[in-house]
Amino acid sequence: MTSADHPQPQAAPTPDGPGSSMPTSVNSPSGKKLAAKAGTEDKPAAQLAQTQAAQIWREFRKRKLAVFAALLMVLEILIAVFAPFIANDRPLAFRGFNRFEFQALIRAADSLVILAKSNQSEGKPNKDLRKLLRSADENLAAAHREIDGATESGGAFQ
Repeated sequence: MTSADHPQPQAAPTPDGPGSSMPTSVNSPSGKKLAAKAGTEDKPAAQLAQTQAAQIWREFRKRKLAVFAALLMVLEILIAVFAPFIANDRPLAFRGFNRFEFQALIRAADSLVILAKSNQSEGKPNKDLRKLLRSADENLAAAHREIDGATESGGAFQ
């Protein structure tokens, strides 16, 4: 048998070899040059120093609609947090004929309280107070009938 019949195994390619397919080590002179080239060609120096969060924020700011949506969400969260301070003292639901009746009801309640206090201090019977309470009850009952009639028929208020 000759050496042509049995081929000799070839030596494993070295990482620093000229035609090797294996990556070169950074410790070799050619590896240092490649590593230096790869680091500077792909990204500018300012971009290399940025953190991942800074890069994500920069990409996010490029999308104007996303920034607008984020600002809108922040505004809604602030409104939700400060809602108790923003809200007024009006009731959540009021049954009445129209929106002007609410102011009239407040004036009537205030006048009833003032009248009751003045009558108690003078020792007079509350005949006027009873008349006012009776008329307020009649108005409230009429408002309930009007609202209930409109909701049962499915129509809007008139």
